[in-house]
Amino acid sequence: MSLTPLLLLLLAQKTAFIEGTVVGSDGSGTLAKAKITIQYEKAPDGSSALTSANAKGNTTTSGEDGSFRLEAVEGVPFHFGVEREGYVTIGRLFGVGKSLETYTLTGNRTGVVVKLDPESVLGGRLIDADTEKPIADVEVISHRKTEGNYFGFGPRSRTDADGRFRITGMMPGEYKLQIQTQLRPKIFPGLPADSAPAMTYPPLYFPGVPNFADGQTITLRQGAQLEYFDFKIRKERLYTLSGTIQGSDGAAATTSTTKFGQEGISFSGIGDLTGPGPFQIQNVPAGRFSLMFFTKDRDSLKRKQAVVELMVDSDVKDLDLNLQGAFKVRFKVRSLGDHPIDGDPLWTQLKPKITLSFNPQTRANFSSDRPQVVESGEGAEIGGQFGDLMWIHVMGLPKGWALRRGTCNSIEFDRFNFRLDPGRAEHDCELFVSQVNNSVSGEVKTEGALIYALMEPLAGEPVNRRLQRREGKQFRFESLPPSTYHFIATKGLSYVDAALALREGKGLKVEVGENSQLQVNVPYLAKD
Repeated sequence: MSLTPLLLLLLAQKTAFIEGTVVGSDGSGTLAKAKITIQYEKAPDGSSALTSANAKGNTTTSGEDGSFRLEAVEGVPFHFGVEREGYVTIGRLFGVGKSLETYTLTGNRTGVVVKLDPESVLGGRLIDADTEKPIADVEVISHRKTEGNYFGFGPRSRTDADGRFRITGMMPGEYKLQIQTQLRPKIFPGLPADSAPAMTYPPLYFPGVPNFADGQTITLRQGAQLEYFDFKIRKERLYTLSGTIQGSDGAAATTSTTKFGQEGISFSGIGDLTGPGPFQIQNVPAGRFSLMFFTKDRDSLKRKQAVVELMVDSDVKDLDLNLQGAFKVRFKVRSLGDHPIDGDPLWTQLKPKITLSFNPQTRANFSSDRPQVVESGEGAEIGGQFGDLMWIHVMGLPKGWALRRGTCNSIEFDRFNFRLDPGRAEHDCELFVSQVNNSVSGEVKTEGALIYALMEPLAGEPVNRRLQRREGKQFRFESLPPSTYHFIATKGLSYVDAALALREGKGLKVEVGENSQLQVNVPYLAKD
């Protein structure tokens, strides 16, 4: 009889055992038939070549008295997981529930007591609001509140023929539910024959509102069995977009990838077109979208792209798009005011880096292959840019200096909303920088608070570019370009939540002018 490679490895290394008892945290006593598993964090032989074979540890089942005993290789970290029907699974191995510590045995370990929490159960029924009939084969996903936010996807269930769902294995806590269907925008080459209008159920949150934040919360206590959450939802009308994509010379595109982005939501790929001519995009919900086609050339200067923004509230036909070649953009850095650049030792050594990014509302970073360097005020050329809304940034400026304004083709632009003219293949831009002596400082009494500063305008702007942050009881913001700012101090709020609070007017509004040196008392916003 031959020995398996894993068994041979375990025999060659020193092993130890871990033993203990599985019990219910609710005082239900010892638990039999619990599955206990160990999984190695790296290959048991100490190498970095971790595979599904050598990562697999041992598995056992607790006895009638809840006891278990497992062997493991000494000195090799492993994760320890336990699962049992009717109780919440623990251990990172299973991808759900809470995680126990990572163990590393240096000898036998005895007396381990594993406490399992009784699972909570949430169930109900989905009803079509228009037909009063049950909705079958729709997934209901739970989102548990963790550290003030609803992260990730928790336990889920799919409705049966009677529209009923039952989500098990849930930990105590606050939840919101999401109804999810499998229909997503998808692109097809050619123009398939017209079919019946597509209808689906929208990704609504309990009890059927289109905004996650407005969804009703459900609080589960340990071991709760709540199976009466019946609610009605309405179908959402989906639309079809159709048209033709062709090259800038009138020839049809041979290879292009498409991305589709709804306003306020990141772009996502919806498929490739590998031939010329017509296309059709199915399963498009109502809303404002940006549709992007681009060729897959590795060389950014050869890449071609077509972008269209449209409001979808009906089927769209005859959407004809032409792929345009990438732009070239030349930049020069200039001094604003009396401070000359040419011949000044400071600027002779200066090598600011110019980068372009898509407006963060698309949440897709974009820049040239390498940061462009401008030396001694001479120009730098960036290729492969397109006519999308972008944000421009100059790094490497001396302390106390900032980008104040810019012009492109002699027309002034907002650096937070910079768009190139698609009618021009080449662009000449000047970036004007100057010394900025402004500062805003103060003190916060709460230990560990974060102080945020948000520049106006607040609405419809790329918040993550205008928002700044400082930490500590005493804070100081320097080199702030003259503008109106909103300040707030908080502890425990996320970056996005802090920006939303400022937009809602919960901070201190301060006018920062030229050469301002301000002392302010920033209001503190406690986490709910």
